Amino acid sequence: MSASFETTVYIVDTSVWIRLYEECYPPEVFPSLYTQLQECARQGRIMSPRQVLVELGDGRHGVSAWVRALQPSIVPKETSVIAKHVGSICSEFPALIKGTSMEADPFVIAHAISSGRVVVTEERRSIHPNSRPRIPAVCDARGVMCIDTLEMLRRLGVKL
Repeated sequence: MSASFETTVYIVDTSVWIRLYEECYPPEVFPSLYTQLQECARQGRIMSPRQVLVELGDGRHGVSAWVRALQPSIVPKETSVIAKHVGSICSEFPALIKGTSMEADPFVIAHAISSGRVVVTEERRSIHPNSRPRIPAVCDARGVMCIDTLEMLRRLGVKL
């Protein structure tokens, strides 16, 4: 089932927000990008699970403050279905989470699985079969579309 670009909802990973804000498109240089992203968030077209906000930090500065300012529209609801998907993902791909605390990656994927949404990440597929699984590999295994930041911007029709 393919969704039209006009109605597709994108589940955005932590890496995307950091790449946009801190590495490629700083808001002081590309203010119109952030205006357009705010509108996309308001429309419910881009979302990030609350775990992404936690990974971004306390919300006092920089990208963390900017993404947190998009609440509540940017944070999708967590349901028992999401929790089941997270459990299944962590069981099948235990190395996906690096530490002992629950990280955002399985939540990003679970939200996309549960509602046919598209994952957006800057992570790349690993070419070494014994390396830690990355979001794109888990998405492939679960039949979830996974794209990068630039592709999301194209699909959203963002113009600078």
